[in-house]
Amino acid sequence: MILKRISPKRVTSADNFPRQYLHPKSNEKLLLFFAGWGMDEQPFLHYSPVGKDLIVAYSYTDLLLDESLLAGYREIEVFAWSMGVWAAATVLPERKNSN
Repeated sequence: MILKRISPKRVTSADNFPRQYLHPKSNEKLLLFFAGWGMDEQPFLHYSPVGKDLIVAYSYTDLLLDESLLAGYREIEVFAWSMGVWAAATVLPERKNSN
């Protein structure tokens, strides 16, 4: 599984090819999106949720979740689409809702 932290800030390199950089945690809240079959991070590159970091999970060739990416968030909202629903249910640890 690939997990990418998305930032709307894009940098153009010397060859005019836009590069997406992963940015460190900058908020206390996380929106974790499990994309569907055949999707990648491209549809989300220009999306910037207010007051939340965004991590997109895709390419479920393995189901290894790097939980260190989720550490330290006060709140994690999970959204999933298509095959991402299955992937999220498979890899996410059970957590009690603190609300």
